[in-house]
Amino acid sequence: MEDIKKILEMVRDGKMEVEQAEKLLKEIEVKEEKKKGKIFRIEVEDEEGTKVNVRIPLSAAKILLSTSLIPQQAGGVNIHEIIKHLDELDKIEGDIVNVETEDAKVKIWIE
Repeated sequence: MEDIKKILEMVRDGKMEVEQAEKLLKEIEVKEEKKKGKIFRIEVEDEEGTKVNVRIPLSAAKILLSTSLIPQQAGGVNIHEIIKHLDELDKIEGDIVNVETEDAKVKIWIE
């Protein structure tokens, strides 16, 4: 939202042409559309099987960060820190975190 406001202010102040602003606004729209359908996944397994299987819409993950619905830690991995950086992590292909210890496996990814 802040990016859109900056672009509109630049057009208003004559620092950017309308056509250039239109192109940038379209890029922002496409980026947001791509995020809508994605799911943030956390899975923790031990010898007995899956213990944690979390599926959160990417668009809701940051909102839920302030609640107790998302665990602070999973298998020694700070989930809250990962969620704070989802915009950058969304560009990663494959697993964001994949940790295996003697006792458990922790896997975090975006699908």
